[in-house]
Amino acid sequence: MTVLTEREVNRGDLGKPRFFDRLAKMDLSTSTKTSNLNIIYYVGLAVRGSFPEVVGVTSERIRSSWLRSYVEQLVTRDASELVSGTNSAKLRGYFEALSLNTAGLIASSSLHQAVGITAKSARQYDDLLVDLGVAVDVPAWSTNRLQRLEKRSKRYIVDGGLVTAGA
Repeated sequence: MTVLTEREVNRGDLGKPRFFDRLAKMDLSTSTKTSNLNIIYYVGLAVRGSFPEVVGVTSERIRSSWLRSYVEQLVTRDASELVSGTNSAKLRGYFEALSLNTAGLIASSSLHQAVGITAKSARQYDDLLVDLGVAVDVPAWSTNRLQRLEKRSKRYIVDGGLVTAGA
């Protein structure tokens, strides 16, 4: 299961013309109230979570409880079903470290040393979280012309709600 897009979350707005349709007609006006479009609004969207079970929930306590429970189920039950013998406490610690550093350029050694696991275990946990669909590894890119670009990949937790629940 993947998270919902903002368009899918706001089902009531599906009747409105999409951005590219408006762009084709050169109508870039928007009916969205701009008073709500500030940094607090966008941060709220980012950490709200985009799983179908939580997007309509207005209670922050219920939403965060569901997300924390989802993370616990991932690292205890779902992970052990995919890879038997998975240490759920270590995986939980790794998920927390990854959540705190999502989209960062942290060295793999820093992550696994912070949790107290081996590099091999960290790679297995990375693969496991990708297989569970909650993390993605975006490879770095560079050209010969720009050799000094960072060559490490970035790791992302796919949902902002899981980042806050995991941290």
